[in-house]
Amino acid sequence: MAVIFNYTVVRKAVFHSSRRHAVLLPRYLLLVAASGSLSYAAIVFLTARFPIAVITAKIMAESVLFFGNFALLRDFIFTQRQGSVGQRMPGRAERARE
Repeated sequence: MAVIFNYTVVRKAVFHSSRRHAVLLPRYLLLVAASGSLSYAAIVFLTARFPIAVITAKIMAESVLFFGNFALLRDFIFTQRQGSVGQRMPGRAERARE
């Protein structure tokens, strides 16, 4: 449930994407699987290599992954269609005038 909720919010509220689910959802699920695997590997590595608690390792790993995931979501998953690069998304005030 959390994956579907997060996908919907990120797609609509953050990146304002209108691309088809058939294109976006598989890419998004691949990123979720890769991110989960990297997070697990980082937690195992950090707790085995350094004397830190699992929760501390998780916070460290997830903090780094957060920024990487955002960049991947923006640049490779919810990319703008060709021809729309550089176009500014209208703000709330501009949409209200339409």
